[in-house]
Amino acid sequence: MPRGGAKDHEAGSALGLLECGSLARGLEAADAAWKAAPVRPLWVRAIEPGVLLLAFTGTVDAVREAVRAGRAVLAEALRAELLLPGPHPQLLRALRSTAIPEAGCRALGLLECATVAATLRAADAAVKHAEVELFHLRVSGGMGGRGLVCLAGTEADVESAVHTGAELAERQQALVRASIITEPAGGLLAAAARI
Repeated sequence: MPRGGAKDHEAGSALGLLECGSLARGLEAADAAWKAAPVRPLWVRAIEPGVLLLAFTGTVDAVREAVRAGRAVLAEALRAELLLPGPHPQLLRALRSTAIPEAGCRALGLLECATVAATLRAADAAVKHAEVELFHLRVSGGMGGRGLVCLAGTEADVESAVHTGAELAERQQALVRASIITEPAGGLLAAAARI
């Protein structure tokens, strides 16, 4: 795989996210966004306290239009939005499922961010920067609006990826904690994936 998998990106693709401060208004925004442009819904998730996350993919233009339409419906209920052109395939896969790395992982990298948008940006930057595996991404209920990125790989690659993601989150004033655990104990990766 090329460093960071840059050649694997689908040209012209994008990830959109709307963070809504009202569950009902969030569903209205999802309806408007998904009717406004040909996007593919990834998920709708409620997080505490009473916040709804909407994630969808499509072409950059379609996602831009869907975000615009959702923003218009949300008005003051809009807490955050994200338009991420060229998301790494690992980011999209991690949004759909968790895959615990095979045995022999040399390092575990963790990025905890204060917002979902910062979490997604940091995860994308990390996997684009170094040859690591994004095996778990937590941005749902029980996190109070925070997010957790779990990366695995060689110690050097994990350090590089965590540094890149942490630097980006820090610039957004959203970094809660960045950690690197070398030679993680047996069962730790599975435990992290259950968070």
